Amino acid sequence: MMKLHKLTIYILSLCIAACFFIVSPTVCCAASAGFETVDLSEERIAEIYPRWELALIDEPDVKQGFVCFDVNPSGHYALGFGETDKKAVLVYDENGNYLYGFSFNTGSFGVGWDGNDLILYSVRGDLAICIDRQGQCLWMKDIPQTSHNSDIWRKEVEANTRVKEDATYKAEHWLYNNETLHWGIYTRLIKTLPTGEEIVLFDQTQGTILRRAIPLMFASCISLISAPIIVLCCISKKQKTGQKTDERS
Repeated sequence: MMKLHKLTIYILSLCIAACFFIVSPTVCCAASAGFETVDLSEERIAEIYPRWELALIDEPDVKQGFVCFDVNPSGHYALGFGETDKKAVLVYDENGNYLYGFSFNTGSFGVGWDGNDLILYSVRGDLAICIDRQGQCLWMKDIPQTSHNSDIWRKEVEANTRVKEDATYKAEHWLYNNETLHWGIYTRLIKTLPTGEEIVLFDQTQGTILRRAIPLMFASCISLISAPIIVLCCISKKQKTGQKTDERS
């Protein structure tokens, strides 16, 4: 009887554990970056994905730097652009030929690869969305806020350097290049071969600097001109106030 009682308890424990495993979220790793992720239901995916308003880009009109990038083993590189209301990701082959791209509606984001499919990482939404070349959603996962995932955001998604098949890909910042600089505007993407030869894959340095430097210079000039005028006005007002006080006394 004692053995039968223990066997019954053991079987019940296994059943409870199995039920808990079935109803609890499945934690796994996103194929590319190594995030700890939780699968989303089909209903939740159907609710979220249309909000992105994903649209194909036939011919890109690039006039700015990119904010994120990634390279797949074939040497195809994806550049993410986030300076406008509509974000965009453009994909090029190893020779710099445009392949395809998408515009979409989200906040800050990162980009990665799952084989030949793209992964879009939503920063505010804590999501990883995998899409194929036609823009169809292949899977979507939630990215919990954990210390492990925080490291992945910083070391993988936000990284400005990638190493693929012995080649190094480095994004250069428009203002100041530093290994610890993340989420900036990058104007150049440079591929360095094992021989040391450098190949410029993307370069929007001039356009980006003009777009950013001219407004900054204009604001500085306005400040330099307006500051003395404001000071003179304050002095003049103070003098007039003093004169009126003397006249009354």
